[in-house]
Amino acid sequence: MDRLVERITDGQWGPGHLLPSETEIATELGVSSGTVRKALEAMSAERIISRRQGRGTFVSRLDPERVLFQFFHFYPDDDHRDYPKSVIRNVKVGTANGEAASKLQIQRGDGIVTIERLRLLSGQPCIFDIIVVPHKLFPNLEEHKYFSDNLYVYFAENFNIVISHAIERLKALNPPKKIIKELGLNDTEPVLAIQRISSTLNGDLVEWRTTYCQTKDFHYRVEIN
Repeated sequence: MDRLVERITDGQWGPGHLLPSETEIATELGVSSGTVRKALEAMSAERIISRRQGRGTFVSRLDPERVLFQFFHFYPDDDHRDYPKSVIRNVKVGTANGEAASKLQIQRGDGIVTIERLRLLSGQPCIFDIIVVPHKLFPNLEEHKYFSDNLYVYFAENFNIVISHAIERLKALNPPKKIIKELGLNDTEPVLAIQRISSTLNGDLVEWRTTYCQTKDFHYRVEIN
């Protein structure tokens, strides 16, 4: 499976690409058709590929709404699902300190890009993100004039970086004054801080994100099946 995923992550097979037959893949890789079939079944279960009756197997195209709500778990307290709007506050290039290097598994002093953005639900400030990515994976990102509300789709379409996994850690804390102002809170109101490390299909770490969320009017919700 890893060798097939590599072809997607390195751009050989892009979104919508028709994959060769199981027999062709098996012959090329020197493995059995059964091994290929199991790998494709696993990739299909993870929605990396999609099988279409009578047409073949294709690399899945990114569905912006599915990608968004795969990673976005904040709702107004009435549980109405709303599409968040984003306001980019700052994009800057810098160098990784010890913490950034550790989080992204890069070298101290390597180039990084930091994105700061405010997110609104129903027009109300809800979230402030501080997003750090390796500059070598996102060349000239700081020069882009426009970012879509769905940053992961933007990364995939512009840099061929497909984020598929994330680990989050949540903690309540008193935020910096800058965050208090952005979220329209007072000094006594805590926020929920979420540290996220995101990775690609092949496990490369590509994003370290700190998300500050006001929970006065919103809540974090996940469904466990």
